[in-house]
Amino acid sequence: MRTTFVMAALCVFGSASAAPARPFTLYSDVCYNREGGDVLGTRIGILRLPEASYLYLQFAQGDFEAPQMIKLGPGDLNGGRLTFSAQIVAKGPQSVFHGRVTDAMLMGAFDDHAQGPSGNARFNLRQSPPDKKGFPDCK
Repeated sequence: MRTTFVMAALCVFGSASAAPARPFTLYSDVCYNREGGDVLGTRIGILRLPEASYLYLQFAQGDFEAPQMIKLGPGDLNGGRLTFSAQIVAKGPQSVFHGRVTDAMLMGAFDDHAQGPSGNARFNLRQSPPDKKGFPDCK
């Protein structure tokens, strides 16, 4: 059964050297506000495909906003550095994010020091399993 899964994965993603060990990594600081019954924070996911990488960006302030899918350019995710442009205020201008990404953390800030829903201009998001159920309580 395991051999069948490995063979199927190789067919979909190519050889082991052509695709990263984890094609999708999710980073999050989303928490559950027990008093208000809502969620707060930011989720950023990175999807690495052979032809391009994509970024999933979603803010939560009471409830999750619609996610943004951003195609990263060739130099946007390079050597642990991450740069991308996104609209962080509905109908507002694009802001540029500069940061660093590791297996465990994604850290950085938008160039205009825009504050995320958690009220912090600096983002420090921990790696989170994409299939994890629920969110930790806000502190």
